[in-house]
Amino acid sequence: MKVLRDCINGRADFDQPASVAVFDKVTHQMKASYSMNLIGPAQQLNFFGPNCSDLPNTCTEVGTYRTNITLSPSIFNNNAGYYFAYERCCRNNIIQNIVAPQDASITLYMEIPPPQFIKNSTPYFTNNPNTFLCVNNNFTYNLKYKDDDGDSLVYSLVTPINGFANKDQPQPPLPASGPYPNITWQTGYSNINAIQGNPPLTINAKTGEITVNPTTPGVHVAAIRVEEYRFGKKLGEVRLELQFLVTTCKVNPMPEIRLADEFGKPVPFNSEIEIPGQLCFDIISTDPEDSLEMSISGSWLDSNIAYMPKVVSKTTKGLKEVRTRFCWQTSCTLDGITKTFNINVKDNGCPIPKTNTASFTIKIKPMPLVYSTDLLCMFFQNNTSTRVYFGDTASKNPYFGHYAFYRAIGSGPFEKIDSLYAPFSESYLDANTPNYRNINYRYMMRAVNKCGKEGITSDTLGTLEQLIAEPQQQRLITVTVEDNKRLKIVWPQTPEKDFAMYYLYKSKKGDTAFKLLQAFNSITDTFYTDEDVKVQEDSYCYYLMMRDTCDNLSETGKLACSILLKGNSHPFEHNLEWTPFNYWANGTKVYEILRQDQQNPFMILYTKPSSQQSIIDDKLNRKSGIYQYAIVAQEEQGDAGPFFGASSLSNEITLTQSPLLHVPNAFTANRDGMNDEWGIRDVFVKDYHLRVYNRWGQLVFETKDKDVQWKGESDNSYINQTDTYVYLVTYTGWDGSSKTLRGNVTVIR
Repeated sequence: MKVLRDCINGRADFDQPASVAVFDKVTHQMKASYSMNLIGPAQQLNFFGPNCSDLPNTCTEVGTYRTNITLSPSIFNNNAGYYFAYERCCRNNIIQNIVAPQDASITLYMEIPPPQFIKNSTPYFTNNPNTFLCVNNNFTYNLKYKDDDGDSLVYSLVTPINGFANKDQPQPPLPASGPYPNITWQTGYSNINAIQGNPPLTINAKTGEITVNPTTPGVHVAAIRVEEYRFGKKLGEVRLELQFLVTTCKVNPMPEIRLADEFGKPVPFNSEIEIPGQLCFDIISTDPEDSLEMSISGSWLDSNIAYMPKVVSKTTKGLKEVRTRFCWQTSCTLDGITKTFNINVKDNGCPIPKTNTASFTIKIKPMPLVYSTDLLCMFFQNNTSTRVYFGDTASKNPYFGHYAFYRAIGSGPFEKIDSLYAPFSESYLDANTPNYRNINYRYMMRAVNKCGKEGITSDTLGTLEQLIAEPQQQRLITVTVEDNKRLKIVWPQTPEKDFAMYYLYKSKKGDTAFKLLQAFNSITDTFYTDEDVKVQEDSYCYYLMMRDTCDNLSETGKLACSILLKGNSHPFEHNLEWTPFNYWANGTKVYEILRQDQQNPFMILYTKPSSQQSIIDDKLNRKSGIYQYAIVAQEEQGDAGPFFGASSLSNEITLTQSPLLHVPNAFTANRDGMNDEWGIRDVFVKDYHLRVYNRWGQLVFETKDKDVQWKGESDNSYINQTDTYVYLVTYTGWDGSSKTLRGNVTVIR
């Protein structure tokens, strides 16, 4: 029996000897009593570090009593069991959480099962009690009760027992029988709030760890009950009563806890690892003043399996900083689990150690699935063997393990027939496909990651469908002129999954001999620019073919030829002709005739139906004299095939008109508002210079502006009489021609 005594504020000494009695749990009859002797001097509990100074006025001693007794089976034969008791009065009058502490006794209490039927050892604490607390300092402590039988222990806070001893008889010769009264709590206190705080005094029912962060100084009592169970049945219990001194202490910094990678960067306390990844970081605790002890706990830290987490040291000690390395190499068997690990750090600060705790969780994410490429085509031989070709991009995935190959016969289920591990060719030979021309052997495959999990299924491919398969005919989207000197040929990307090669062929229109122009081995190669052309002289025709990986060649592609525009000039009109562009599946909707001149940019001048390939342009801008033309074919939208919304452009041609002048020979400059001005009317003239002379050869009028008229004046003076004058005009055309006209003009008054 261990008795705790306040050796500063208390006045009671340790009893020598102490009287203990055992009672029947049902009848409360005393069955025996014992005198227990104090073993050696009392032990003073040390709550402080060896270097602490300015300690508060506190002292607690433990007196240990021991005696050996034998319980006779003839006397102790009650199936309900027995209880032991020891009584002593009185408590310290400075206790704050109970009523009239100076009149309250203390009763130590223990229950045992019937000794004649059950062999049992009572639990006992191995850590001496720590009863000194600091205000606003988190306190965590475990008395580490031990049970030599390995029974389950359950911990709880209970109301202390008062008993029947009193001031008149503080040291009764024998303890009284139970049941015993409890102490009376002061208002605001209870067995679950014996020390007020945030949190108040609590105990973990499974571990026995007590926790409190007291907010008010004072002296408080509390009681801990430890019950032992075997196979779900309670055997007995022991109780421990403690007197806690809560005081205001000097500030002792809390040890800090953090996680950091190898470069010192913070690591979150909730981390994820993706299989097959590895996670490593340092667990670090620091304290600016004190030495530290850090412990790491977690059920998986005790495993010796390679993929379980490891720490360099589960318990680490050091001055001002401690650290340990945590590493976890994942494994496929850990898919989807989440584990929590606990960190506990304690310093040796004054007046009492500070404790800090933290936890971190590790979530194991499953290895990503790997997706296989599709089956491409088949090659057949001897009516018994089938070689299946497939694309291989999955094996380049770092998570790739192998391919699972499946086959179904007819409408039967798919069954796995093989596993393909790297290195391998991008094909699989199934030598067991007799009569494949009449029996449909169907195949599919899945990529399997390194954890053995299959990705989604590829497409399926059967022998009967492959025997009739041929790459579809290729079409061209457009053949169009670029910069009036080259041709750009554009085609859609083939939907064939087993693409191997495009082949582009070319000839001049009307020539039946086509030659291979270019081969393309990328499915995304969808255009070609042909520089070896004379777009002003010839129309060029092209078609495309496609070969798959099994050497199946599409039929000859649909022909498409460039638009060749020709034209000639006639006075006041141009004749245009062009070759048709009728190669789209839905046909050509319209032709747009574009024209530009020296005053207007290219614009749509006419829109003509697809059946028309010629036009006469008589809407010429007579202020100009040089004209460029081009034809644009616009695709017809419809349901009879693919619609690209495409257009093809022809070459550009240039046509000119020769300049013309009309010169009147007289006008009436009498200012009557009729025929008062004289000027030359021009068509398709580029530059112009007019000079007028009188009969003596004097220059009376000159202009280079075709829109300026002569009003019959000379030197800005009015001419009063009728007379004849000589004119001289030089002009040029947009076609590069230059001409001069000379004549007479009469001014009539």
